Amino acid sequence: WARFTNIRSRAMLVATALAGLAAAGGYVWLQSRSADPAASLPLKLRSIYWGKMAEMIRQSPIWGQGPDQFVVKMTTALARRRAEQPKILHGMVDYEGHNEWLQAVFELGIPGGLLYLALPIGSLVAAWRGWRRSEGFERVMLLALMAGLIEVCVAEASSINLRHPILHGWYWTLLGLTVALGRGKNEAQGPQPLNLGAKRIAF
Repeated sequence: WARFTNIRSRAMLVATALAGLAAAGGYVWLQSRSADPAASLPLKLRSIYWGKMAEMIRQSPIWGQGPDQFVVKMTTALARRRAEQPKILHGMVDYEGHNEWLQAVFELGIPGGLLYLALPIGSLVAAWRGWRRSEGFERVMLLALMAGLIEVCVAEASSINLRHPILHGWYWTLLGLTVALGRGKNEAQGPQPLNLGAKRIAF
């Protein structure tokens, strides 16, 4: 983006990115319409969970259904549908909604879910600000950390990995490293005194 300075080049770059997103969306849509159960059933399962979560979020938008209550509330809400569509809703218990951020809103309410999502978004904002003023190897490290954090956020929009122990360590480590490196050396040193004539005031 920094290399392409004229409007035409940047327009082509944006058009290419939009075409890639459209192609990905088209591929997902074709998979959802596929006659192959291995391709279509995971998407149908997710659409059922997401639709039911959206419906139940409207019932309690502020407080949500309660922390860790997905397994209780969703299993009960889908009991009849599970009997009607056993090939899609196989099993007896629904542990996760296959969307970390929507499930957080479902359990914690809209304010709590947005605050939870603000953790990675705030880390990315801090990293972007740090990237703009950094140089050399520090820039490369910030890009790598931002890419890893974005990957986790995007993947968890349809996955359940943050509901299991393996990804937790990676996720919180990425958050901490991204914020720390994004702050830079000066900010990381802590409060600095401000000289006002003969007085020194520390913030």
